[in-house]
This record gives sequence, structure tokens and C-alpha cells, in this order.
Amino acid sequence: QKTAYDISACLVGSEMCIRDRGTSHTLRKHQRDLTWGGRRDPSTPVDVDIHDFMNTEYYGTVEIGTPSQSFNVIYDTGSSNLWVPAQDCQGCGNHPKFDPSASSTYQNNGKTVNIRYGSGPITGVVAEETVQYGGGGSRDAYPFILVDMNGLGLPYLLGKFDGILGLVLSHTSVSGLPAVTDSIKESGEFGSDNYFSVFLPSDSNTDGEIRFGGMNQNHYQGPVTWYNLTGSGYWEVGLDSYN
Repeated sequence: QKTAYDISACLVGSEMCIRDRGTSHTLRKHQRDLTWGGRRDPSTPVDVDIHDFMNTEYYGTVEIGTPSQSFNVIYDTGSSNLWVPAQDCQGCGNHPKFDPSASSTYQNNGKTVNIRYGSGPITGVVAEETVQYGGGGSRDAYPFILVDMNGLGLPYLLGKFDGILGLVLSHTSVSGLPAVTDSIKESGEFGSDNYFSVFLPSDSNTDGEIRFGGMNQNHYQGPVTWYNLTGSGYWEVGLDSYN
């Protein structure tokens, strides 16, 4: 028996669909020329296991560098950038730190960036690296942020996540860095299934899933209805009324 929330959303291009169960999100094209590595068969999706910590953090693994260094990140549909702690990070506690000297593909961009979240600010330096997710997706020379000052406080220090991987479009990205979603769209990695879907079970002891390149039919049922996005850059639709 499958367990899921009753409402789900599927975002493709500038539209949003509603399903009875499951959640999907689109990947928009970015103007920058981006090189994609890893899988070559667009008919094969990439699945990322999502773990639930106290119904407040939904996180999965991302691998950065060559050889890869592993981090737990929140796959965040409310932001656009990827960041993990730098070796000299202040305020990062016992979370693992990325070691540039241990990677043969590390490139230092040098640009300093600041991001303010609802729980506090972070400051870091932009770098480029090989990023892998889901055991099948791989991004070469992808710009990400090494955080050297973390002001997220106790929720971060006591939490399960080491960093954040944003899944919003590039409209909200700092310093014009390409969003992960736009990078994947530009790559054409998933052919006609150029969107991602999210499944979050109601039982916090059961792992969820993000699927890049389609939807897992085991996690939803029912027809699809499409709605336009508001154009804010977020996965946002207008609400005319409610009962």
C-alpha cells in the first residue's frame, strides 16, 4: 500500500499541473552553454532518496569533486543555489567540509556571494566542480558556493543537512549563477521528460523521492490539470478562491 499526501503538483515550463498524488517540477532553459556528463539515455530517470527529519528537513545526498565528497543537502524548492561548508567555515559546527585540495576537478572562481534565508545569512566563495546526484546524474564544472560564514544558527547546527541544493529557476539565483534546474534543462539530459517530481510520504519513517526525468507512477494516481505559473521565478500559482 502506497502512502502519500493527497495533493501534488507538476510544473512544466510556465504551467503547473495538479495530480491526486505525487509532485513534479519543470526545468527551464538557461542561456549559458553548459556541459552535462553522466547518464546518456534520456529514457532513464535519476532518483534521489529523500529523508525526513522531524517533518522539518527533507534532505538527500549530493557528491562533489573528484574523487567525490559526500554531503547531505536539502533539495529546496524555495531557492536556486547549491552550497556546502568550506574547510574554514565559521558557524558550521561538526558538519563535513569540502576539501578543494583533495579534488582534481576543483576550480576557484573567487567571487564572494551572500544569501539571506529566513533563518539567517550565509557568506561564501563561488567555485566550480563536478556534482553528482542520485547515482546517475552528473554535472561537470558546475558553479556552487563554499560557505565560510554560516549564520543559520541552531537549526543548522542540530540539523541533518550540511548544505542546500536549490531547485527554483535562475530568477532567484545570486550573482547570476545558473540554477540546477536550468542547467539540467539546457543539457537535454532527460529528453522530453525535462522536469522533476517530488514524492513525500506522510509517514516520516519512510523515505521520499525526487525523480529527475519524469514521474514515478507508483506514487500518484488520477488525471492531470494544468495551471499557469505567476512568473515570479518560484513554483507559484495564483489562488482565486478557497473553501
